[in-house]
Amino acid sequence: MPGSDSSNRPPKALFQSFSWHVNGGHDPAEDLAELAHDVGKGIAVILDLIEDSILSEDNEDSPILDHVHRAALNRMALASARMLTETAGRVIDRNNNEELRRQKKGKTQ
Repeated sequence: MPGSDSSNRPPKALFQSFSWHVNGGHDPAEDLAELAHDVGKGIAVILDLIEDSILSEDNEDSPILDHVHRAALNRMALASARMLTETAGRVIDRNNNEELRRQKKGKTQ
């Protein structure tokens, strides 16, 4: 049939996940950089919202967030920062372990 592909290869998917990197960001260091970028921006937005709400309340204006919502967003920012720290720690540990294996292998040869 004209225009049909008789090979067993599936067609290339049209959807490609977003990446800040031009080449797609599939390297672990690039993945970590993208995660840090997105989580860091999210934490900054949360902290800005909390600060604006506190300043509004101090100026006797109507705050955009009540105490309950500020506390929830603060906990989310803390959890996000901890997640980012743990993720970075795993990447650092993996990189250090790989380097130690390379060094050990170089000494035995």
